[in-house]
Amino acid sequence: MDWSYFAFAELLFFFFFLLFFAWQWRSLKRDKALLRAERERALEQEHALEQECALGQELAFEQERALEREREHEREQEHHSP
Repeated sequence: MDWSYFAFAELLFFFFFLLFFAWQWRSLKRDKALLRAERERALEQEHALEQECALGQELAFEQERALEREREHEREQEHHSP
């Protein structure tokens, strides 16, 4: 067997190995970027849900205070009326 063919085959194998390695590295970077974007989107949704929940609790508290003031006002009217 001629050594030039062997050297050519080795270089070809090395070239394809580097090509495969570059492809895997690029794929890994893309997957990491997708996972990062997915995590950020999930955190944004969670934050929005927390804000909505806090706003709902604040609204419920305000409604409860308004009802309490109405009841107190009614009691005062009942107390002052003969």
